[in-house]
Amino acid sequence: MSTAISDKTRWRILDELFKGEALPAIEIGKRLKVPATNISKHCVVLHRCGILKRDYGLYKINPAHLIPGERALDLGAVVIRLDRADLVKS
Repeated sequence: MSTAISDKTRWRILDELFKGEALPAIEIGKRLKVPATNISKHCVVLHRCGILKRDYGLYKINPAHLIPGERALDLGAVVIRLDRADLVKS
């Protein structure tokens, strides 16, 4: 789990998906100015550890981990907060 969230690009992906829209890897890549192949690899890692859901090629935050009203994920023993802009800037 710690390696899944240790990459800055993954934080940026989570930040983009926290906006609530399910997106394909190519669109996430366009928004973040990162090649879609790189985004896809990062999304697969986040999907395998359960942070992201993938339906019909669209990625979204797994709703089971969302904390209502917060930009945070509850992963059981760990809560991930995306409320610091310095964590997600490129």
